[in-house]
Amino acid sequence: MPKPTEDEILAHVLLEINKAQEVADRESNDNASMYKYYRAKTMDNEVKGRSQIVDTTVFETVEWIMPALEDIFSEENGNPEFEPQGPEDETAAEMMTQLCRYQFWRQSDGVIPLRLAMKKSLLFRPGGIIKYCWEKDVSSESKKWEGVPPELLMQMNTMKDMYEAKKVTEDGLGGFDIEGTERSIEYDGPRFHSVPDGEFLRHPNAKNIKTSPFVTHKTKVTADWLRRQKGKPGWMDDKIEEAIGENDYGGVSSTETTISESTMKTQDGLDAQPEFSTDPARREFMHYECYIQIDESGDGFLENRVINLVNKIILRDEINEYKYPPFICLASIDDIDKFSGIPISEMVMDIQRLRTFLMRQVIDNQAQLDNGSLVYDPTVVNQGDIFNNVPGRAIRVAAGVDVRTAITQLVTQPFSPMAFSFLEYATSLAEQRTGVTKTNKGVGDKFNETFSGQMAMLNQASQRIRMIAKIMATGLSDLFRAMVLMNKKFLTSSTVVRLENKYLEIMPDDLEGRMDLILHVIMGQSSRQQTLVNMQTLLATLGQLQQAGIPALDAKVSKNIVQEMAKAMGYKNSERFVADVFLNKPKEMSALMTGNALMQGGGNGGGSTLGSTANTGAGGVATSNPTGAGVSSPAIQPGAGQVFQ
Repeated sequence: MPKPTEDEILAHVLLEINKAQEVADRESNDNASMYKYYRAKTMDNEVKGRSQIVDTTVFETVEWIMPALEDIFSEENGNPEFEPQGPEDETAAEMMTQLCRYQFWRQSDGVIPLRLAMKKSLLFRPGGIIKYCWEKDVSSESKKWEGVPPELLMQMNTMKDMYEAKKVTEDGLGGFDIEGTERSIEYDGPRFHSVPDGEFLRHPNAKNIKTSPFVTHKTKVTADWLRRQKGKPGWMDDKIEEAIGENDYGGVSSTETTISESTMKTQDGLDAQPEFSTDPARREFMHYECYIQIDESGDGFLENRVINLVNKIILRDEINEYKYPPFICLASIDDIDKFSGIPISEMVMDIQRLRTFLMRQVIDNQAQLDNGSLVYDPTVVNQGDIFNNVPGRAIRVAAGVDVRTAITQLVTQPFSPMAFSFLEYATSLAEQRTGVTKTNKGVGDKFNETFSGQMAMLNQASQRIRMIAKIMATGLSDLFRAMVLMNKKFLTSSTVVRLENKYLEIMPDDLEGRMDLILHVIMGQSSRQQTLVNMQTLLATLGQLQQAGIPALDAKVSKNIVQEMAKAMGYKNSERFVADVFLNKPKEMSALMTGNALMQGGGNGGGSTLGSTANTGAGGVATSNPTGAGVSSPAIQPGAGQVFQ
């Protein structure tokens, strides 16, 4: 099988782009409608002189789900976490956990693209798209060095990535005066970007990103950006200038905008305008970064390649070093055997239309009741007074005319009470579809006013939101696994991270190992309270085993339980509440605890061990009921959990 020529590769890529663009255009049209409902400024069916209020069901649904998702996917919940597959992988798993948390939450501010992607997954098709990549930012500074020894000059010449000596002169004293450039690395790590609607194109038959034969990131770039790619691996410098040229010839116009982008700007009274500057360096071009499965070697096997295209000119064509297209997709509701999920906004759009119609009818009817239509005899009534429709106006009539016969007000039927019941039904229907109830919003239910009843309703309603979070966790799992791949492949020097007020140096060799990814889907205060109760119960159980002579509660276990309890209480730095002896001398502390458990007994007044059962003679931090322990702190000792009266 012959190798394809550059023209054949270009023709194949352009065909893929056109087919993928058709899918993106259809979704962009739907997204424009969803965004209109989200903003709730107009329904495009308003009648002049009638009520124009718009219901905000879509907006409220999205904005009330977002806090729960933000709470679930947070650094405080311990995401991500990697567990070792074997004893030899413990160090690698711990190091990878700390490094990925630092890189995502601190170094690259991953919370911002994550928040945008979660909101888009609730609003748009195909969902919230996040692009990941490894970037290295290098800054250059012109410098002069005087009296540089020969051996240091030789060392500078070998460090081409850090120094560039442009002018070297002898100083007459055995040294050299050097004029050159010093480079420093400002950033070297993963970055994450939320991809706007219309910029992500995919193969029409794709089921997911990993198996899609074609994925492209479509962006506007400037001539300056294109020229800055010169010299980078894989980029063809001569092709870059050819693509820039003098005019924007061929290809897709750089002034094009998606339907949803235009709608978003229109909602705020803005227009999507092209670059207006006359500076040639700011001219814009449509750039396609294509991740494609294609046989370029002619051996009959597909290769994962990345091809950059501007103005129908290939600027880069090389192997995709990320293995898969570097994107992940967050969806709110899974659809069956489809790439796009079902946005939650689509589930309540008809509810918003219905509620808007009913609310407008109520307002129009009330306005008609307060200011009804008049029937009058124009020969005896001053029409100017009639048209001056202000409260308390005077209406002049001819002399000797009975006002009751000259002016008559038409009777307006009051709004049917059934319509209010229907409006309430529409509200409950939206709650059933989304799981966002009055209880979630803090309004409460007048038919169930007890604390336990409200909590039961809240937990039941939050199941839908937890399901949305679990679906999103599937996409985030791909993102964090990609971070593992990038760190193992691109991290070349030691990295110092600061977590929980500790500095940890991570070497590339520390990351080699097999590990499993865990994402914690813990929602809201109720889940944290349950975690606190569970930890107290666990501590009490382990304390009982310790009292029986089974060394189940050592320093490591105690430290972990206390840290989990502190996290459940909302404290980020949980190690503030763990004694130094647990951290610095865990073995000695474990031996001390075991010795105390075997040597000390105690009585009904409480002993020295942690955890007890009433009347067994064991004291503790947490007990199975309040009468058998020695610590009286109400925050820790409510019977190892909830107090049941």
